[in-house]
Amino acid sequence: MESVAIFGAAGAIGRAVGAELERRGVRFRVVGRSREKLDQAFGKAAHAEIFPADLSVARSAAEAARGVDTIIYCVGLPYPSHHLLPVLMGVTLDAAKAEKVARLVLPSSVYSYGVPRNYIGSNFPYGAFYILQENSTGKSNYNALQTSFRVNAWHGVTSVVNFVWSRSMDNSSDGEDFVPNAAQPNDSNNPQLEYGPSNFNIPRRLTWNFAYDLPKMGGDWKRLKNGWGLNSVLSLQDGQPFHFNYNFEDDFSGSGNGFDRPDVVGPIVYHPHQPLNFVDVSSFAIPCTVTTVSEAASDCVPGTRHFGNMGRNSLRGPSFKELNFAIYKSTAITERLNMQFRADFFNILNHPNFANPYLPAFLSDPAGAGFQLDGSGTREVGRPFSPSTGGTGVITATGDVGIGNPFIGGGGPRGIQLAVKFTF
Repeated sequence: MESVAIFGAAGAIGRAVGAELERRGVRFRVVGRSREKLDQAFGKAAHAEIFPADLSVARSAAEAARGVDTIIYCVGLPYPSHHLLPVLMGVTLDAAKAEKVARLVLPSSVYSYGVPRNYIGSNFPYGAFYILQENSTGKSNYNALQTSFRVNAWHGVTSVVNFVWSRSMDNSSDGEDFVPNAAQPNDSNNPQLEYGPSNFNIPRRLTWNFAYDLPKMGGDWKRLKNGWGLNSVLSLQDGQPFHFNYNFEDDFSGSGNGFDRPDVVGPIVYHPHQPLNFVDVSSFAIPCTVTTVSEAASDCVPGTRHFGNMGRNSLRGPSFKELNFAIYKSTAITERLNMQFRADFFNILNHPNFANPYLPAFLSDPAGAGFQLDGSGTREVGRPFSPSTGGTGVITATGDVGIGNPFIGGGGPRGIQLAVKFTF
């Protein structure tokens, strides 16, 4: 008889697959990191073999795959850890090859919250609970005005000013949903509604590179007086776009996505100098009518659930402003050996540059601090953020660490670097 192993069995999909195999009387192995969760989900299943294993470790994954004909791969991760999905899949693929597993089945990540929409008709003769699409093709459009002004070596001055005024539009900015709706539409029945600013759209960007070599001087102490210069780089740009998604609080639209976009029910108000309250979240409501604050879709008034009207990438993240400055002294040691001492000041004005609200969680939730009723008493809107509540809708990082890789000159606080360079 064919043997089956469910990798990631403690999740919603794994439990559903296991329940169906149990119903059919098929013996199967349930694999997951936590024995407690596996016991809780399958402890009473007569046909289940509980097999705790760390699927991020090659040896452990190989042991879990040993002796089975089919692996049903149901491993899932939250959005902040989605970058690890290819790594975990690679470990499983290597284990399947090593143990000569015949089949690897990949179910779609569909989350059932108990209030599905049924698609039954001529186009779906077998019926379907959810329709979730991930775009494999896209539509995009880019227009730009680009200008440049250059001064090359004029009395020791070199200056380059570049300005770009542009707009990039598309209906999907990535091949995978690394941030919500980058590839998967909010409403998979109407993917054309996703057309909006690209995730990487920056309407205006100005850079100015300036360098000045001080004139040579005669007289005594020439080696000390000559070779001085300075340069600077000024960068000014608009912020990148983003939008709000609920972080799996519930399935408010009934679509099964779990990360619905909200309705815009008030004026959009920005507070650029308040990172914990960058956007007033009380203007965004769950896409249904309610009578109480429950944070659950089950309390939506019947017939009022719908897809949120917030457009994809309709909000604008913080702008970026930074001035870097350097002063240097070049000295000829010999005819072939030269030394340069320099002092670099990154973000010399110490201007605060905050990361996009997407980062570092790769999702911005207007209800990260909870819900409250609006003035009408019928819409459930976000509660203002505070240091005590936190949440995934606040800005918690500067530009240099928001992407997870701190580096000098990328939007962090003032940094000073001293260096000596020898050329020969």
